[in-house]
Amino acid sequence: MTHFIVATDSKRRSQIVGSPACGYNVASPPGAQTPQQRRANDRFAKSEAAKRGRGPTTKAPKQNTKSPLSAGWVVVLAFVVCGGLLLELLKVVPELWSTIAAIFSRITG
Repeated sequence: MTHFIVATDSKRRSQIVGSPACGYNVASPPGAQTPQQRRANDRFAKSEAAKRGRGPTTKAPKQNTKSPLSAGWVVVLAFVVCGGLLLELLKVVPELWSTIAAIFSRITG
């Protein structure tokens, strides 16, 4: 009685690989491409594209998009959003300096 080894690929298709009595090796599942295989595939794809009359694919040039807001309006919006925080810090800084000076005079005095 002969036993056959069945391999299953990633799409769950069964394939008879061979019989251990015949000395066939069990095929391993397909792995990642090696760089050499990738280069060969790229060369083949380019030659097939040339046969179809199409050139190699190229990226579309980038279009320069202009902002809908000018730089002046961006500054005004930044001040409106962050200006309250800036003005509050300017009010608090003199209080901080007096506190730091008092601590420093206690240490040295």
